[in-house]
Amino acid sequence: MGKRVLLRIAYDGTAYCGWQIQINGITVEEIINRELSNLLGEEIAVIGASRTDSGVHALANVAVFDTETRIPPEKICYALNRSLPEDIVVQSSREVPLDFHPRHCDSIKTYE
Repeated sequence: MGKRVLLRIAYDGTAYCGWQIQINGITVEEIINRELSNLLGEEIAVIGASRTDSGVHALANVAVFDTETRIPPEKICYALNRSLPEDIVVQSSREVPLDFHPRHCDSIKTYE
């Protein structure tokens, strides 16, 4: 049985076409999917809590993914940060229930 891992992510969106995968340019989600897939040796597709527009930054966006890895969930952030570009940082990682969905939980979004 797999597990669901929650990531808390900060990024400077200057170089990206937003969070969600787009055909017109590179996105934060695309980078995270690629680096997680390389790290874990399985195809990973994160589910984000919210989309952002091109050039928008995030201080604590959250995303989840399902995995079969034996790496402890709380260690994934450290391993993943080694391969991410400097403008994307995974602040924390932890296991959550398999039915947890970041778009269906109580959250607050603040825009400046």
